[in-house]
Amino acid sequence: MASVLRARKERRRVSSSPRPLPKRFQALPPSSSVDWLAEDVLAALTPAACKRPGVLDRLRQELVSTAADLAELNNDDLRDLGLGMAERRRLLSWALGEEEGHSDLTPTEELGVLAQEEQPRTNFKLEHRASLGGRPLQCLEKAERDMDLWFDLAADIQTPHLASQLKRSLSGHCNGTSGPHEMPSSREIRMKCIREDILEEQFDLTPDRMREVFFRLRRAAGGEIRSAKQLSEGLSQLGLASVAETHLARAIDTVTGGSCSSLDAAGLQLEEFEVIFSRLKLAQLLGKKDGGVSDVTQTDLLTVCDFDLHQQELKTLSGVELCKFFFGHRGIMGTEDDDDGCCPVRWVHLRNCQFELLLALAVKYRLHPLGVEDVLEQRPTKVDLCGQHIFITLEHLWVAGGADGEGASPVQVRSRHVSIICSAPPRFDTVITVDQPNRCFAEDWPGELDSGRDESDAWVSTLQSRLRRLRSRLRERKAHYLAHHIIDMCADELVQVTRAYSARLRFLEQALQGPSAGPGAGTSRPVPMSQWLEEVSLVRLQLAVVARRLRSHRSMVRRLGEAPGVCGEDRLLSYLDDVADHLEEALDDSHHLTDRCDALTVAYEIAVSREQARQREEAKQSDRRVQEQQNRHAERLNDTLFVLTVFTAIFAPVQLISGVYGMNFVNAEGHPTIPELLWPNGYAYFWIFVVLYFIVVSLFATRLFQKLRFSARAANEQVQQDRAGQSG
Repeated sequence: MASVLRARKERRRVSSSPRPLPKRFQALPPSSSVDWLAEDVLAALTPAACKRPGVLDRLRQELVSTAADLAELNNDDLRDLGLGMAERRRLLSWALGEEEGHSDLTPTEELGVLAQEEQPRTNFKLEHRASLGGRPLQCLEKAERDMDLWFDLAADIQTPHLASQLKRSLSGHCNGTSGPHEMPSSREIRMKCIREDILEEQFDLTPDRMREVFFRLRRAAGGEIRSAKQLSEGLSQLGLASVAETHLARAIDTVTGGSCSSLDAAGLQLEEFEVIFSRLKLAQLLGKKDGGVSDVTQTDLLTVCDFDLHQQELKTLSGVELCKFFFGHRGIMGTEDDDDGCCPVRWVHLRNCQFELLLALAVKYRLHPLGVEDVLEQRPTKVDLCGQHIFITLEHLWVAGGADGEGASPVQVRSRHVSIICSAPPRFDTVITVDQPNRCFAEDWPGELDSGRDESDAWVSTLQSRLRRLRSRLRERKAHYLAHHIIDMCADELVQVTRAYSARLRFLEQALQGPSAGPGAGTSRPVPMSQWLEEVSLVRLQLAVVARRLRSHRSMVRRLGEAPGVCGEDRLLSYLDDVADHLEEALDDSHHLTDRCDALTVAYEIAVSREQARQREEAKQSDRRVQEQQNRHAERLNDTLFVLTVFTAIFAPVQLISGVYGMNFVNAEGHPTIPELLWPNGYAYFWIFVVLYFIVVSLFATRLFQKLRFSARAANEQVQQDRAGQSG
């Protein structure tokens, strides 16, 4: 089956009218198009695309061999080849013959000119490059450092409305005036679209963007930019519409060294246009209405560290020194004859993400808008290769106050958002770090946040102390090793968080098994305090957040190691593999600790069930003891009543007899009418009867008492046996 590109070419070939020859080749003889190879044109116009894997292979696979074949491709075809938006625009402009000034050159010569125009510009060691249009480069370097000139020119430039709105929304946490829980949410920061409305429109100074804008302005000017009016019209399209032409003429004279003849002959060059545009942007960000420096430069939020093998220099910049940093370039450390005597590695650290300083860094180092957007919006842990820089975002977690090896206190975790911007290979000479409060951490983290002493700069101080060492290995290597070291430090902090939770769970497990101040203290398996289960449940939720951070950190490290050319050499790849292994182990530990929380929860529930059963048994035994006491009391009462009843029953007949024979009934002669009273031995007979009665009745009562007691004991034993059977 035919490929997509060949199918499109075939459809255009069989269309109703044949497609005319591209304008690029209309003035050339047909045979000359053979001298234009598609790969040569692609390498001249889009050198970065040729380095990407698969682009040239796809070009050969689709049988696009000559420049004429390449010129016939449309925007969709170039997208299928894997070209970016700016690269497609550049190729289409070339195919339509929109570049001026090359019509009198042969194809080979024109390719050389195109390759020279597309070569990225470097800001270092300008004195070793050729002159621009016959003008000395010393004037260009001098113009870059002239802060008074650019502050005067930018005094009337207004800050874009959307940028001012974003600055106000960020001012609370950027300037450090708000508390850790008063930062705006992510939705408030994404007011409309930061990248499209602010960064790409106003502060995109990447080399590709600058070349695109410059050549578009040059075509609009009729071939070359030779006057301040032409430059003013171009700058107005880039958001710099308030600059007077007289001021721009002064800027052009300073940049070109006042050489009007060379400007009329060669016009304004790309490097000169970049200097004018970038310095105006810097002055717009750092200046104020009266032409001086703004209040933002009086802060001490920016730290710059230049180092190489032999020396190290650390500065905290503010005021005029801060402006000199943005408008100047780093010096050369060492000697020219020494291999190490080159531009040093520079580490720029921005604390709290001050808005103007971040945009000024984006302008100075030509940062891609996608990377700056990730810093402003605090994207999760990731790595991207945008333009000439590697952008890494990290969600830094650490244990507040240091890890407690015994786990005697609950784990308090804090978070900051760290962004690392490293210059892409092969230079590896600059690292920019941005450390700011993590706005999303309060929403993602379960439980209350610790509001103790701020320790956010601990890793910065540690890294600076290591760079100050004379034999530091960091000073022997380039910037990508410094970026790796920062990633390794953040990974170690994540591992320490996991170990702190392991120690805390071990302490809670011992509290579950040992003596406790909670209910059931002093028994064989006491139950800890009521807050115990709440803390274990909270630890489980917090471990889930830590596991997500570990997983994203591990994916970032692996992707960084797989990126072509990022590691520079195999030794860094081995370091990244070691970091990934540590994160993998910590991730496994976090999963194990989560399972351990579940097991502790089950053990706690079992202990609570046993404690409740023990309490129920104790309640039953207490009720049984009370019942026994009541039974004994009732039994004693019954015995007393029984004795009283027996004595009453015994003495009742005797009393009856005594009462009957004690009545004094007599006849007329005064003799008793009861015959037994006249017996001679009647009194003796009475006592004999009474004694015999008492003996018989006592024997009968004793026998009855024993029988009743035996029946009661048998009934109690039966009841106890029934209870024992029910409890068993």
